[in-house]
Amino acid sequence: MFRSKVTLACVLLTLLVLGTLYFFSPNYGYHVIEREHENTITDYTHSDVFEPVLPNDKVTLPSAYQAQREFKHGIWHFFANVVDHSGKKFGIQWSFYRIGQAESVAHGWSNSELYIAYIVISDNNKVWKQQRIARGGIGQAGILNNPFRLWVDNWQWNSTGHAPLPGVLSVATDDFSIRLSTVKSGPIIISGEGGYVKKHDLLPMASKRITAPFLDVEGEMQLGQGTNIPFSGSGWMSKEWGNQVVPERNQQGLNLAFNLDNGSNLFIERYHPKGQSEFLTGQLVRKDGTSIVLNAKDIKLSSLEDTSNGGLPLAWSLSLPKYDIELKTQVLNTKLWLPFTLPYWEGAIYATGTHTASGFMQLTGFE
Repeated sequence: MFRSKVTLACVLLTLLVLGTLYFFSPNYGYHVIEREHENTITDYTHSDVFEPVLPNDKVTLPSAYQAQREFKHGIWHFFANVVDHSGKKFGIQWSFYRIGQAESVAHGWSNSELYIAYIVISDNNKVWKQQRIARGGIGQAGILNNPFRLWVDNWQWNSTGHAPLPGVLSVATDDFSIRLSTVKSGPIIISGEGGYVKKHDLLPMASKRITAPFLDVEGEMQLGQGTNIPFSGSGWMSKEWGNQVVPERNQQGLNLAFNLDNGSNLFIERYHPKGQSEFLTGQLVRKDGTSIVLNAKDIKLSSLEDTSNGGLPLAWSLSLPKYDIELKTQVLNTKLWLPFTLPYWEGAIYATGTHTASGFMQLTGFE
């Protein structure tokens, strides 16, 4: 009898420990679905009602820098095209996701927010990449506004004021590290119509966004066991928030961003939900802050590659006849499919034609 009671007590204790570990794990409350090249955390076991994304709710600064927890998703995205002292080209990308389950945010272990950060550095041959995932409420990750700070573990973007710029990004992994400083060389742009960015004519898809398309970047990085590599170049940063911002499997997306040789910045987006027509939009921004919203009538976009065998469309022809812009793109490194929790292809691109340009391309929703 005594032995039976001891056995039963051990079983109950084991179940209690396992249940506790599951409850306090970072993925508690989320469905994690593993597929080839993909591991998504965008399905929820329970969800609260979030605020809708409405066109009459105008975006203003500095309130746009805040966490915007009344919406499910918030994404900060940074990209830089840089060169070292020898002229070698690198692409640097950093993304910071906040994914909420409820509009009200609890403290401590009851906090259900999830934070995901990606860092990727690439040259024309190699890719250094890593991700971090953490939950909110326990100090491991979060967003602060005075002073401005985004962080997951020891990866952080810091500023001395309430705005993200000027800012310092510092990331260290076992395989590589980087520290870079970023300052504005032009204005912050409120995207779309007052910050409202429509993403389809027939579907209720929209977000809010601000961009900083004119950035000067400098810093140092260490790749592998090598020495520190000083670099400098130009960058682009955005913050986007809403309830359908995190990429989904059934929606193909293409983002193209260019710094043109005349000092302007061009951003093109294409969305193609499964079973629906594609939607094209964009924005042309001058250095003085003058901004032109583009629609499908303004944009001619076509892939230069045969993707019938399942390849990714990495080269594009882009034409804006009304604005005398004709570009053909090429990538710095083709091996930039990023099998992160939220998978996509992203890397540095360069363009020739009526202008020379550098920037980045992002492909989402491709198998």
